[in-house]
Formats: sequence, C-alpha cells, structure tokens
Amino acid sequence: MTNANLNCKNATIKDKENEKYDPYRYAAIYARKSIKNSNYSLEYQIEVCSKKIKDENLILYKVYQEEVSGNKSYLERKEFVNLLNDLYAGMFKTVVVIRMDRLSRRIDDFLRIQSIFKKHDIRTIYVNESELNIFDKSYMSKFIRNIIMSVSTFEPDNISEKTKAGKKKKRERGEYSHGKYVPYGLKYIKENKSYIINEAEAENIKKIFEIYYENIDRIGKKDNNGKTFTKNSLVKLIEEEIKIDNRNITQKFIESIIKRPIYAKKLPIDSNIKLKDMFYYDVKRNKYDLNEKDLIECTNINKAIIDIDFWKKVVVKTLVKEIKGKREAPEYLFKKLLYCGICNKRLKKFIGNEYYTCNKGCTKLTQDEILKMLIPKLIHDCNNENIKNKIKAEIKRLEKEINNKKKNIANTNAKIREKIHLLINNPNNKGLHDELKKLNDEKIACNKEISTLGRLLRELIYRYENLNIFKFEMSNIDDEDIKFFIERWRELHELLSNLVHKVVINKSNKNGYSIETIYTEK
Repeated sequence: MTNANLNCKNATIKDKENEKYDPYRYAAIYARKSIKNSNYSLEYQIEVCSKKIKDENLILYKVYQEEVSGNKSYLERKEFVNLLNDLYAGMFKTVVVIRMDRLSRRIDDFLRIQSIFKKHDIRTIYVNESELNIFDKSYMSKFIRNIIMSVSTFEPDNISEKTKAGKKKKRERGEYSHGKYVPYGLKYIKENKSYIINEAEAENIKKIFEIYYENIDRIGKKDNNGKTFTKNSLVKLIEEEIKIDNRNITQKFIESIIKRPIYAKKLPIDSNIKLKDMFYYDVKRNKYDLNEKDLIECTNINKAIIDIDFWKKVVVKTLVKEIKGKREAPEYLFKKLLYCGICNKRLKKFIGNEYYTCNKGCTKLTQDEILKMLIPKLIHDCNNENIKNKIKAEIKRLEKEINNKKKNIANTNAKIREKIHLLINNPNNKGLHDELKKLNDEKIACNKEISTLGRLLRELIYRYENLNIFKFEMSNIDDEDIKFFIERWRELHELLSNLVHKVVINKSNKNGYSIETIYTEK
C-alpha cells in the first residue's frame, strides 16, 4: 500500500501527504468513568463528544478512554498521560470532555491540568457545561470555571441526575418515549423506537377535539329546558358520537387526550414543566398564548393528528382558569434569589416580560442591569470574610468528623483486643471469630472514610490558602460579558444558588440601584 493510500485511510491521524500538519484542526476526546459508577458510560461520553467535534468542524485525532477514579492524580491515569504525551507532541489543540469533573475531581489537580493546557494553547470544550473554555481570555469565564469546580469538588455525584441524562438527551433530540402504556392513537415500532399513527383511533381523537372545543363553553350554562350543561354532559355527548372498543370514555380519558401535545407532534423541552406553565396572557394582543420555546418538534412520530394552532385553542379553553393573569416563568436566572429592598418582597420574572419586578412595582430591572451589578460584587467578595468564614466552618466540620472517626477506631481497637484475649482461652469459638471479623471490617471501613475525609480536608485547606486564584481584576461588564452569562445562565444560577442566600436590590438615588449580597451560611 502506498503512503498516499495510508494517509487516506488514516485521515483522522495525519493530514494528506505534502500538506503541513495543523494541530488546530484536530481534537482529542477524553472519556473517564469511575470504576464503581456506571453512570455516564464511556460509550455515551464518546458519542456526545464526537457529535460536538463534528459540530465544531474539527477532525477527531484520537479517543482516550479509561475506567479510573477522578480522585486519582492525572499522572496516575494511564490514558490521560497518553493524552498529555500527544499534546506535548503537538498533535491537537482541542480537548473535548462531557463535563468538567471528567478531567479531575481534585481542585489542585484540575488547576495543574489547566496550567498545562494554557501553556500549550489548548482549547477545552465541556459539552455539558456550555463550553466554558480553559483558554477563554474573559476573566468572567475563569471566575465561573474555578468557582464551579471549587463548589463541585465537595459534592458527591448526583446519581439520580446522571441516570436521567440519557432521557434528557433523547428529549433534546425530539425523541418521544411513552410510559407504561402507548398513548391512544399511536402505534409503537420497537425496531427503530418510533411511532406511527393509528388512523382509525386518530379519527376518534379529531372528533374528541372538535366536540370538546365546540361545547366546552356551555359548561355551567342552562339550556332551553333549564337544565345545566356539565362536564359529564360533555362526556356523554362525546360518547354518543364515537365508539371505542374495550375502553370506557371518561372525563379523565378525554382530558388526557386534550392535554397531550404529542398529538400535535410536539414535545415539552423539559419534562418538569407543567402544561399550565407553558401558557401566559399576552397583554399586547389581549389573548392567552403558548410560550413556543417550551415545545419542540417530535422527531420519531410520522405525523401530527391535530394542528398545533387548534391544539393551543382547545388547551387554552381547558386551562383558562389555571392560567388566568400573570404567570411566573417556570425557570429563569436569579429565580428565588432577588428581593426588593423597599418592600422586602421577592422579585419575579413573568412570562412575556423582560423585567424583574416585585408585586408592588417598587423595583423594575432587566437581566442585563442586574448582571452588571451582581457579577463585580461576587468577584470582589470571593475572598472576603463571608467566603472565608464559610470555608473555615467547613474545615472545622471535617476536622470534627475525622476526630469522631478516630474515636470510633480507638473503641473498635479496644473491642478487638478484648475478643483476642477471649479467643486465647477459647480458640474454637466460632461466635468469637465472627464477632472479631465484623469488628475488623468496621475498622477497615472507618479507615477508608477517614482517608476520604482527609483528602477533602486537604483540598479545602488548599482552596482556603489560595483564594486569590478565584479573584480577578475588577472590570466593567461589557456586552460580550452579558452575552456570555446569558448563554450560560443555568450554570451561573446553580453557582449563585450554592453561594448566595439572597440578593437585595436597593434604590440608591432617583434612577440608580445598589446591591447587597447575603451569602448562605453552611
């Protein structure tokens, strides 16, 4: 085989012959799974990172994958060392990982890796952290990256969240998956995990929507005979028009049909959003409307049964009492953190409104205005007494816990000595042997716990002694910084929720505001 053929075959490793090798075109994937943790499988990490490389128009150089604890030093991880060897050789300039803690769970280790990457002009993409870059020139990026890493170092893996990662990814791709039962009107194709419309049942669904829409306004009103039209009357009306084999037509069944956006070939972007929270009252147009961002197109159903606009009209009539008036957005930056300094009420952001306001309207600010006040305050405070006291309190708590574990070991050792003395006189006593084994197991487990607590204590002391790492020069927030935070609002909100109890907005003069930050006491 010629060199040219070899180069073509190994396109992900070398550029074509006679072309200069450009490492900036290449990216490496690092995937790590803890030995005892089955969440975030290596296959899933590689799949997600590969897609990101494709989206970035880069070439995959190599995948480095291993099953090893993130608490081990990066120099003790064989595949990561191989990655560093190729990095030093200049084979790529981008490293892609699914999230920050795949590189390391130790803040000291992470900062050393960060230093190496920066020295070699390596761009790092964290797929699940909105691509916070190691080599981002913005001090804002560095601030958030270091603080997020610092906070997460001492939090155990949230297993329940990680087990939902696969479902969340499917939902983001617009892939619907049913629960215990396949919804009426759909047929599940197991081979490719898709759905097709059952045409006969679809006709019944259309009739249900039409009858429901035409008659729902009659509920609570009397007819010419003086008889009140009720929800049960509506159910009977639908029963007269359609027949469904082996199924009773009930009010619950009808409402389950009406409230499913899947019949309009739509899927909630977030499974936690309630249907009523997707709708709001549009003051300008004087009508209730759907927040379109809450729904995405379903990709694994062949077609819609109901037109989306008609579905919206029917649902609004169904939920009008629940969605009446202004509705607070289900998720947004600063939720439950901001308070008005005048009336002491919480500032909220309502769907369809760009302002954060209190109920009395004393304070009215946009997201950008709050960011321009709050971020410099956070940076200024990151090594003040508030933060220092929190860290010192955590150090004392760990030291106390370690001392308690040591006392437990001392008591266990005394019990072991007691059992050994008894065994000298009665060496064949099986009960004593079992008790001794149990005590030794308890001692081993306690020693392991002390080792883990000692590591956490060492890293916490390191953080306390190096708070200057988390503080950067003060600077005015510009439009680029605002854009940065808006794109990463979920990460910023998580950070604020960990550090801040409440943020009080005070009026400083006729048109200006000042900010007071009250930190959480942990």
